[in-house]
Amino acid sequence: MKNYVLLFSVLVLLTDFKCSPDTCAVDDDFLGDLSSEDNRIAGELYLDVFKGSLDSLTYDYYVTYLSSHEAPSAKGLGKRIQCADRKYFKTSKEAFLIVLYYPRSEVVVVDNSGTSIVDSVIHVQKNNEPPNLQEIAAKMRF
Repeated sequence: MKNYVLLFSVLVLLTDFKCSPDTCAVDDDFLGDLSSEDNRIAGELYLDVFKGSLDSLTYDYYVTYLSSHEAPSAKGLGKRIQCADRKYFKTSKEAFLIVLYYPRSEVVVVDNSGTSIVDSVIHVQKNNEPPNLQEIAAKMRF
């Protein structure tokens, strides 16, 4: 019986973290939520958690914090961010830059938390090589 409970628990966890095409769609709602929540979360982290410097903020901490502090209007944003096949995350003292690649939607999304809008959405052609996210981030003047 314990084996069945353990197996069921593992299956629930796996399906909870699995991203469906609907959950992972990059649409206007996602872009709006990402930009506003990143701006808000960066402020909270800067003032309340990291005491004036985001230099040591990591992607994992960011996603965990965001997922547990999402605004009601941005429910599920943390999961949608985690659906990205590849990501690049860079910090400075006052902000962070996140670059997300979604091959299903054929886009790269770039957001600087210091701005109130998504900084760039790059459409990628299906048969092209996956973009180098670090090179894209380097062009963002962050």
